[in-house]
Amino acid sequence: FGIHRHGPSVGQRVDNLFLWPECLTEFDTAAIRKAGADPDAIFFRGLAYRMMWILFWQPRADRLHWRPWADAPEDAPTAWQLSLLGIFNDVGAQMVHRQVLPEERGVLYHGPDCQILWAFQQMDLPLEPGCVVSDLSDGTGSASATLNAQKHHVYRLAYHTLAIDKNLSQTSLPGREKGDTRH
Repeated sequence: FGIHRHGPSVGQRVDNLFLWPECLTEFDTAAIRKAGADPDAIFFRGLAYRMMWILFWQPRADRLHWRPWADAPEDAPTAWQLSLLGIFNDVGAQMVHRQVLPEERGVLYHGPDCQILWAFQQMDLPLEPGCVVSDLSDGTGSASATLNAQKHHVYRLAYHTLAIDKNLSQTSLPGREKGDTRH
C-alpha cells in the first residue's frame, strides 16, 4: 500500500515540519494551538513540505474529519483546506527538488516542467524574463519581472518560449490590414 511512515504527533512537529516529508500525520488543531501555532499556517506548511495529512471518512455521518471519531467543528476540513489538497494533488509531480527560501519565507520546488512556490508570507520574488505565473490559489495569472507573492498562496512558475514561423510577416497577423505598420 505504498509509503506508510509515521512520526511524533503534529504538536511535536510544529517547529520542524521540513523534516517530515511524505510522513502520515493527523491534523489535530487542539494540539497545534497548544504548541502555540496557527492551525492554518501549519496545514499550509505541512503540504508545502509534502507531509501527508490523514483524512478520515465517517460513513455513518457521511462526512470527512481530521481525526477518527471526532465531532468538533474544528475537526472537519474547511473549504480552504480541501482546496489546498486539490492544489497539492495537481502540482505534486512538479514538487521534486525542494529549496527552502531564506528565513523560511516559503518553499520553491524545481520540477521537470515548471517551478512551484508555496509562499509562507508575503514577499516579492524577482523572476527571469519569460516567466508566466499562475496563482493556483485564486486562479489568476501574470507575466512580470517580479512576483508579489501573497501569504498562503501557491504559484506555478513556467517559462514559455514562442516558436515563431519565419514566413509570417507583420501584415499577415490577425487583426492587421495589409500595409498597417502600427506596433
